[in-house]
Amino acid sequence: MPRRSAGPHLWWDKERESWTIIDGSKRVRTGRGAGEDSAAQKDLAGYIAGCHRPEVSPNPRLGEVLAAYQADHVEGLPSEGSILYDLTRLSLWWGDRRVSDITADNVKKYTDHRGGKSPVRRELCFLETALRHWSQNYHPIQIPTIKRPAKRSARQRWLTVPEAAKFLRHIRRQADSEHIARFFLIGWYTGSRATVILRLQWDQIDLKSGLLYRQRPGTVETSKRAPPVRLGRRLIGHLRRWHKMSPDSKHVVEYRGKSVDRIAKGWNKARAAAGLYDVHPHVLRHSRATHLLRQRVDPYEAAESLGMSISVFQKTYGHHHPDWQQSAAEAR
Repeated sequence: MPRRSAGPHLWWDKERESWTIIDGSKRVRTGRGAGEDSAAQKDLAGYIAGCHRPEVSPNPRLGEVLAAYQADHVEGLPSEGSILYDLTRLSLWWGDRRVSDITADNVKKYTDHRGGKSPVRRELCFLETALRHWSQNYHPIQIPTIKRPAKRSARQRWLTVPEAAKFLRHIRRQADSEHIARFFLIGWYTGSRATVILRLQWDQIDLKSGLLYRQRPGTVETSKRAPPVRLGRRLIGHLRRWHKMSPDSKHVVEYRGKSVDRIAKGWNKARAAAGLYDVHPHVLRHSRATHLLRQRVDPYEAAESLGMSISVFQKTYGHHHPDWQQSAAEAR
């Protein structure tokens, strides 16, 4: 019995260290290397949209389902980069499978394949969303039940000032690590999300008035609020120095003249060298929120600077304020 076609999908060419689109016997090199997973996923979606007609079937290939969701819904979103990374992880494992292959056993295998890490819950949520999108816009399908791993409690890890100095010191000891140092300092002083920092362009920063505009004009609003934030003198000093170093750069965080999708490789090397294995990029946001309260900044002002509602801010970080429940504790 002939083997069914896997359909267009991404394949990592170890010899050339780059992504290739495989479509039957046809191979299309993307020219995308390590750290360019999101761009490779966009290339795949463009290839499918341009020269590959999606299979109209009640049991389509999941690679086409994910590519259609990306092309129709994800492109242009502020969080496009991080979503594309998740879609790439899904496509690499599920891409040559069909809807009927989404079984409890295969979902468990995928979870184990991803090491049971917390992102797998988010990735499977995107898979489910892509299936609904296909069913509503392309061809009705029976969407299988996908049992996601249990949601973990929110992590409260934050960096002390000595820990932050140690981490930054180990970042700067690496070769070609300027982009990671910039990411760290912007995250430390503004508490902005990783996607905001990596997409940040120089025309979003007003060094004269000391304002950083997290969203570009015309950006689609999402539930992840990204209001402007006032810059402190220390960060303004860094930004002015960086701008003098590379006045023609488009993005604030660049690696060898190009924008950066992810910083996982350099970040992981730095945290291992510093012995801070539990520190991930989002810890910078936790750290900013924590230190704002520990320094008695007004909670409403702190929450606004981070783009959080006051209720979420107080619930998550309120206990870090030096006066938290002080009157209750001293009551007789």
